[in-house]
Amino acid sequence: MKQFLKPISEGLDIVTMEGVLWKTWRGIFNPGFSAGHLMTLTSSIIEETHRFCKILQEHSLDGAVFKMKAFTDNLTMDVIGKVFLGTKLNSQRARNPLVDGLRMQVRWLTFGAEVNPFTRYNPIRPLVHWYNIRRMNNYVSKEI
Repeated sequence: MKQFLKPISEGLDIVTMEGVLWKTWRGIFNPGFSAGHLMTLTSSIIEETHRFCKILQEHSLDGAVFKMKAFTDNLTMDVIGKVFLGTKLNSQRARNPLVDGLRMQVRWLTFGAEVNPFTRYNPIRPLVHWYNIRRMNNYVSKEI
């Protein structure tokens, strides 16, 4: 799991932390997951979900079949942005550098099981990871 998440979090994530560092961050994040706090987020989640419903209604008007994955991904990112960053990413209606960087980072992840060595050991991968981390960190730094 550490190898998988490292290109996204640079090893600084609650999932792979251990010991004192994990305990410290767990204590910091715990209040954010209390039932009382989650109830205060309901209106933000409903607002983003309402936007999602409008977008689906717009796309349904022409009667054509469309894939929903991109729409649900955007909804998820907007809810996460609102809940965890306290900001509107607006990825349901426009491109967003944080969302684009994260998506590209995930596309370039390797699971270590690729048979093709050119895919598994792509020399460009570290550069792409560096670039995306830089993009995401710059965006988050401006928001904080």
